[in-house]
Amino acid sequence: MSKSALVVTINSKSGAEALTLQKNVIVLGDAFYTKSPLVNELRDLSKLSEAITENLNKIPADKDCIYRYFSSVWSKSYSGDLYQLDESNVKLFSEVIERL
Repeated sequence: MSKSALVVTINSKSGAEALTLQKNVIVLGDAFYTKSPLVNELRDLSKLSEAITENLNKIPADKDCIYRYFSSVWSKSYSGDLYQLDESNVKLFSEVIERL
């Protein structure tokens, strides 16, 4: 990924990883960063070629903006693993939900 000029993703964490590497990102689906001003959200696949050309020539977001975005996401995150059903994880999720 570090050698890529641009990353196109549907809803993967690879788009977030690309941002940390200061790569331009086109998001075709729903990811936690889709509405971020750091990426280009594209819902019309027929415009992908145009979006690729446009984003290849775009200056990537600066590191400070990327850092602030991920710091904000982190500050709004909670512990727990969505797909782990063991008792300790379910208890942790329950405690977080009760505090909300």
